[in-house]
Amino acid sequence: MEHKIRVWLSNDEYPNGKMFYPGDDAPYLLNLNCDVLSSTKKGSFNYDVIWARIGNNQIDTMLFINKCDRNNEEIYEHDIVRFFNTEGRMFIKEVLWDENNCCFCFGNMSIERLLMSGYIQNWELEIIGNTFENPNLLSEVTRNGISKLPDGN
Repeated sequence: MEHKIRVWLSNDEYPNGKMFYPGDDAPYLLNLNCDVLSSTKKGSFNYDVIWARIGNNQIDTMLFINKCDRNNEEIYEHDIVRFFNTEGRMFIKEVLWDENNCCFCFGNMSIERLLMSGYIQNWELEIIGNTFENPNLLSEVTRNGISKLPDGN
């Protein structure tokens, strides 16, 4: 399993927020508590780090779910994904981490369980946005009456 984290950072430099993906040339470093640390870039791989938390940060970390969509894009927590079940019904759901069951879910249905049962196919998943860069997407989907999963979510 590959552990990757993407970060949504909103601060004085990015007042509307900005998403940073693994490998991006990001203007920050994280410590083990996911505190944003100030850094000044020095060369290609070395950083001079100021070990103090930067003020006025809103940071949200999202885990890679170890799956890619039909376009080979990595799927992370809080991505909004469109997929079709085996009967051809379309669903649009947010990827969430279920702390109680320790798994990634659509609503209260484990993504792994849906894939293993054959109810959906891995190659049918398609990222159409995320809740940070597209905050109104899920409410628009709900308003337009997109199908719900069998569990009612």
